[in-house]
Amino acid sequence: MSRRAFEHMHLLILKSAELGDVEVDELCKVCDRHGIPYAIKGATDRISKQDFGSNGFTQIVSNTVLFDFYNDSQDALIPVTTTQYVYDCAEKQKGLHTRPYSPDPKHVLKDVHICIGNLPESDKQAIYGGVRALGGAYSETLSAFITHVISTDPNEDCVVAVQSVRGFNIKAVHPQWIDLCLKLRKKVDDAPYELNSKTVNEQQEKINELDVIEGAAELVKAQSKFLNGKSFYLGQDLDLTERSQELITSLIQNSGGVVVKSLDEAKFYIGQFRDGEEYITASRNKLYVGNMNWIYWMVEHQKWVTPYRKLLHHPYVRGGMPEMREFVISATNYTGDARFYIKNLVLALGANFTTSLKHSNTHLISGTPTGKKYEAALKWDMKIVNHLWLEECYSNWKLQPYNHPRYAASLSDKVDLTSIVGETTLDIEVLKKFYEDGFTEGVTNIVEDSEDDGPIFPDVSEKRRSMVLQDISQPSGLSHNASSAAADVPSGSSSALLSQIDIREDQAPIRDEEKQETSHLRPSVPPSHEESDKENDEHSNSQDLPDPGNKSVDAFTPRKLSSTNIIPSSVKTPAAKLTPDIPQRLPSGRKAKDMAAQRLHEDMEKLNYFQQQQRSRSKDAPLLPEEIEAKKRKREELLKKETRKSSSAEPEAPIKESPKSKKAKRATPVPSSPYHIIAVATGCDLSFSRPDTQILQSLGIMVHKELVEGTNAIVAPKLMRTEKFLTGLSYEIQHIISPDFLLAVLKTHKADPSSTQPLPKLTDYSIDKVDPKSVTALTPLGLNKLMEKCRERISNSDRVFKGIVFNITPKIPGGASTAQKILRAHGCKDVRVVKTIKEMKSMKSLKASTDGCVWFLTMENGFQERFKELTKESGTKTKIVGWEWVVASIFKMDFDVENVLFSS
Repeated sequence: MSRRAFEHMHLLILKSAELGDVEVDELCKVCDRHGIPYAIKGATDRISKQDFGSNGFTQIVSNTVLFDFYNDSQDALIPVTTTQYVYDCAEKQKGLHTRPYSPDPKHVLKDVHICIGNLPESDKQAIYGGVRALGGAYSETLSAFITHVISTDPNEDCVVAVQSVRGFNIKAVHPQWIDLCLKLRKKVDDAPYELNSKTVNEQQEKINELDVIEGAAELVKAQSKFLNGKSFYLGQDLDLTERSQELITSLIQNSGGVVVKSLDEAKFYIGQFRDGEEYITASRNKLYVGNMNWIYWMVEHQKWVTPYRKLLHHPYVRGGMPEMREFVISATNYTGDARFYIKNLVLALGANFTTSLKHSNTHLISGTPTGKKYEAALKWDMKIVNHLWLEECYSNWKLQPYNHPRYAASLSDKVDLTSIVGETTLDIEVLKKFYEDGFTEGVTNIVEDSEDDGPIFPDVSEKRRSMVLQDISQPSGLSHNASSAAADVPSGSSSALLSQIDIREDQAPIRDEEKQETSHLRPSVPPSHEESDKENDEHSNSQDLPDPGNKSVDAFTPRKLSSTNIIPSSVKTPAAKLTPDIPQRLPSGRKAKDMAAQRLHEDMEKLNYFQQQQRSRSKDAPLLPEEIEAKKRKREELLKKETRKSSSAEPEAPIKESPKSKKAKRATPVPSSPYHIIAVATGCDLSFSRPDTQILQSLGIMVHKELVEGTNAIVAPKLMRTEKFLTGLSYEIQHIISPDFLLAVLKTHKADPSSTQPLPKLTDYSIDKVDPKSVTALTPLGLNKLMEKCRERISNSDRVFKGIVFNITPKIPGGASTAQKILRAHGCKDVRVVKTIKEMKSMKSLKASTDGCVWFLTMENGFQERFKELTKESGTKTKIVGWEWVVASIFKMDFDVENVLFSS
């Protein structure tokens, strides 16, 4: 595997009670194998912001947020993830979205990714902001990463589409489900809110009859009241509907604030644009003036901050900066919340943002002078700047000279640029120009930002900023030390921030918009670890790249779906088309509806095309291009002739293909193929082109990213402990082979498709020959015996954990969800997750197995001690086992009766 996927990743691993020495050692081994630099500290160690930035840490790995500099890391847009993130990145051999791996208990919607149907635009924006504030993600278009479609109509196109496409676990739910989640800050059971075939009125009546969630009042009462009675006025330019008004009001009230109906009664004004009578009046009367991003940020972090410390927490300029409206900007070497922030900043300035890089781009925002996008931009003579250029253009509301040394991407060779992402603040003197006499209001629209993350640091940050950049002169016209206005309006000083380095965006393909348009329609890994398709270009599988020096990029463009689906970045299009996560504000409700309908229409066209392609594989469309198909038939004829000549036994009856067979849709190799392999791949990067995939299919080799019915092989570089590998051993596995086998097959076939030269033998690439040490390290049986016992247990309906009920705790390698999948695959009768020790009131609170024994799977001492106390009190037959015991039992295909941690 290529180590380039992790070349920009630098981990800080924090030891704690939730992340002990054993798992830290395992993490270190994973990092060493994949070339990921790391450092180890204790959760109680003191780390200054300067030290953090100078060491270049891009990510914190911790299973808890209870460490001193957690707030600092959030302010710096540096992600904090659980250990599972590292394991999953290593397995998939690429960086993943970090939000779903947050250990922060406030992120209750971290595994939720929504798409909204034809709701009013203000309703959408209110829901989008709230979902992101609670750790979730959203997309404006349908994709394989979506977990929930929000709609009121079960007959709406997007609802019908997701319910008709197989392979996607997407639920269509009523908006009241997500409203309730946001109001209670709790992930509510979605089953009662799922849309069905009933009429809209019947569905609404059913939901209205639902009982109030048990403990809802207590949940609201328990929420932090950090707003402490502050009074807010919601501006008319927000265009809120009754639903969105109610949702935002509840967010403020549940946080201790008050929503008033008159601007005269308010101390805080929430608006969208820096114009209009209400904005001007509120600003002149020295009210705190912010936007919805500000509210969402405070709800997420449960703390009060001023709206002047973050660039995107103040109303926008309608239409953006005129000088930047023709700019087409892309970014590289930023990821996660830092990339989201940069994209929103580009849109707020009025420029266009593209995820891919093409000749039509005018600027590239680069965090470091590395990566394929950076190299291409150099060869294409493109303007390359760092994020400070964007921030200071916005703060000063004046186009800054892009060629000033301060904005060079190579500046990171002198200072750590990534330690000051998001540090620039608003300049109060500049803001005065928008509401003092003589200001002329804009007349066009600006893209509404979804939200920006990050808490506030003390003003000592200005000292840090000047220290970091002391050797670099500032261009004329820059003003970072904002003057202090009225006493109740903070000055625009900068905050000391750390930053997040993109771990792999630079290696993402510099691909055409057509490829981006179609990629999200392919079934892929479940959406649990993909934050949003706003960053899909960073995390998609590697594809062939055009040579940056070659001006003919179109030669690398894949087959188009249709010309209407392509949005060239050179065309001035609405931002919602270029960046679907942040819809552009529209001048009228009718136009908003028209554009939303057009987007859904295009989504339906893409989904229909995808379904047609899936159906056509076994009907009209050939599996291979015409010339390859002809060579395939010639090869088969030659092989049959050789078989007849060499065979002295009774001649075989010719195998006839039935043209009327309806079972060709199943991914089972035809009998005449030289191989009969249905494999799942794990621990290796298998990104084959379509022709290569078709060649493998024609030879009887089907490789899937997930386990499917009939799986009989595992493709992996060695014997592994990944979820797919351990679960795969619950199938009738006949082969465990190296990925080199697939490469060898393709190489042999491509050399001469019509040749009768023997294809590679499976036995030559068996894992026990390729990496025998991994086999002996994990199983005492040997590879062949292991697979034989797998098949025996399946045929006898006698799985390894048959009849056992496991009680497990969340803090086990891989997490409780992964453990449940593996245990159930190997016959476990049931799994109960015990989240806290308080739940263990008595032995009756745990589940017993068929034989009455209570099994407890945990690696945490506190849980073990409490379980032993309950065992002593009840006299019940019990056993405590660790995750290593589970893995050992699977690789033995039998109970490891001796190595339990406790038995009574």
